[in-house]
Amino acid sequence: MKITVDELHQYTAKYVHLASHASIEVEDSGRLLAILQPPVQASSPTGSGIFLEREARICQMPLINIDSTEVISALRDADDRLWLNHLSPAPQP
Repeated sequence: MKITVDELHQYTAKYVHLASHASIEVEDSGRLLAILQPPVQASSPTGSGIFLEREARICQMPLINIDSTEVISALRDADDRLWLNHLSPAPQP
């Protein structure tokens, strides 16, 4: 089904409900602007299954007992010390 932007604007609710069953192309001056389509049915907790490979890799990673905010703070502090050492004047002989 093809409709115009004006039709979509005037009958949004109608077309959104229709799009739950079939794709609807929205055009303006004959140019395709958007496609309204039914939602993808979730087949897993990860949604449409797009991220299954990523989820499998994450599950294989070892568990750690470290708070990431502590690691980031330590790295930031170390970086600050490096810059402070770099900016401080060299010792005079």
